[in-house]
Amino acid sequence: MWRLARVLLAVVVGVVVTAPVASAAPDHESRPAPDRELAILLGELWKTVLETPVPENPLAAGEAWCVDLDGVVAPFTLDPAAVPTCTVDVGTEIFVAALSVECSTVEEPPFYGGDEAELRQCVRDLDVLQGDLTVTVDGEPIPLTLVESPLLRLDLPEDNLLGVPPQQALSVASGSVALVQPLPPGTHEIVSTGTGTVLGDFTNVTTIVVEPGRWSTHH
Repeated sequence: MWRLARVLLAVVVGVVVTAPVASAAPDHESRPAPDRELAILLGELWKTVLETPVPENPLAAGEAWCVDLDGVVAPFTLDPAAVPTCTVDVGTEIFVAALSVECSTVEEPPFYGGDEAELRQCVRDLDVLQGDLTVTVDGEPIPLTLVESPLLRLDLPEDNLLGVPPQQALSVASGSVALVQPLPPGTHEIVSTGTGTVLGDFTNVTTIVVEPGRWSTHH
């Protein structure tokens, strides 16, 4: 039942953005980030998801997960019906991965690769760019950037999301991602819509609640 983990639809989406993502307020923009930074965050997200045992993994229960990547919050779900609501401190950046795929050395084709080169070809063959994908933050569209993660060295625990025996494995992920600058206090809505994508057609809404009066210690 965990084959869904091999092709992930995160309910949020985005990419490196230099224009405002909501209203024209300067504190409501996406922060431009190097592709390498985005690729590392995508890798950390997948590594966290795959190394967390099923009993402790919200995704295994069909729930959404607001993953903490050292102070950056990444809304994440394997089930399009599980819509995340993430409550964050003022000053928290949001990493959005709208559409992402993963291949490893322990899965079956078409999600298998025997080494780094094969893993990278594997995620490219799955074609994240297939179809049309749009994302808005508070009604304003933001562009998407395609990145590939560094080579991930996984320590898969017992009862892992992939359903394989505990072992070490290699993995590579690809996805359309973005790093959204801290949003002002209040409730914000991120909507992603896909048509003809590798995951089919979908529309998802993620709610970000920014609590006033408390600042993230990671900024």
